[in-house]
Amino acid sequence: MDVAAVADAGDTPTTRFELDGATVSASTSAIAEKLGEDGVLTVSVTSDRNADGETVHTIAVTVGEDSVSDIPLTVELDAKKLSAGSIAYIVDEDGNEQAVMQSCKSGEKFTVRLGSGAKIVIRDEAKAFEDTENHWGRESADFATSHGLFLGTSETEFSPDESMTRGMITTVLWRLAERPGGGDSAFADVSGDMYYSEPIAWGIENGIVKGVGGDLFAPNDNVDRESVAIILYRFAELNGLVSDEDAGDLDGFADADSVSPWARKELAWAVSVGIITGKDGNRLEPTAGATRVEVATMMWRYLRFAIAGSTK
Repeated sequence: MDVAAVADAGDTPTTRFELDGATVSASTSAIAEKLGEDGVLTVSVTSDRNADGETVHTIAVTVGEDSVSDIPLTVELDAKKLSAGSIAYIVDEDGNEQAVMQSCKSGEKFTVRLGSGAKIVIRDEAKAFEDTENHWGRESADFATSHGLFLGTSETEFSPDESMTRGMITTVLWRLAERPGGGDSAFADVSGDMYYSEPIAWGIENGIVKGVGGDLFAPNDNVDRESVAIILYRFAELNGLVSDEDAGDLDGFADADSVSPWARKELAWAVSVGIITGKDGNRLEPTAGATRVEVATMMWRYLRFAIAGSTK
C-alpha cells in the first residue's frame, strides 16, 4: 500500500501527495476544511488485478478512520506502457463502469481527474484505422476516438486530413462536456434530426459558438485555425480555465500580422497554453482550414491543460 499523510494543509493552493508510482493532488482549502483543528488526512493508492487480469487502482482518502468522499483529486500514474488511446473507468461496488472523460495520457504519465477517491481501471480503447497507421496524427486520432469525441468516417478510416466543419467542432466539444442537454436549435439551416442539432443549441446557449447571421449557423462550412482558437477559448472560459497569466502574444510568428483582429486574444491564449503551435516556417496559418486530425490534436492538448494545467 502506498500512503501519504498531511496534518497541516499549508499555504500553497494545491497539496501534492508523492507516492511510489503515483502522485495525488488536491485543493489545499478543501483539505483544510476536512482536517479541522487536529485531524490527519491520509491518501492511499493500492493496485490489484481483476478477473480479466487488468490492473485496478484504488485511490482512498481518509481523515482518521473516516472515509472522505468529496475532495476532488488529480491522480498521476505511470503511463510508460499505456497508449494515447487509453481512458480511465470508475468501477463501482457492483462492478459497473463509467468512463472518465477527464483522463488521458500525457507524456510518461496518465492523469485522471476524480470527484473523490475511487476504484479505477485504465483501458486501451484505441481504434485501428487504416489511414492513420503511418500518419503523424495517429496518436491524436487514437485519443479522440477512445474518448468518443470523434467517430471514424467508416469502420476502417478516420479521414485525418478531411476538413473540420462548424457542426463537427461544436459536436466534439459537446461530447467533451459529456453531452449536456441543449434543447432545439433555432437556425433555419440546422435540422432537428442532424447529429449536430443538440450540440449547436447547447453551444449557442453557453456562448461557445455563434450564428453567421440571417438566421443561419452554416454547420457544414469549414472552420479555420483561428476560429478553433476562439471556440476553445470560450469553452475554457466557461469552465474557469482562462487566466490573465496565460495571455501570451503572437509577435514571434512570421505571419502574426495575418491574424484577424477579433481572434488575436484567443489565438494568443491558445498558443500560450500550448494548444495551438506553429507550422512549418514558424507560421500560424490562422485562416487555413483546420483538419480533423489537427482538431483532434488540439483537443488532446486542451484536455491535458484542463486536467493538469499543462499540455506537456
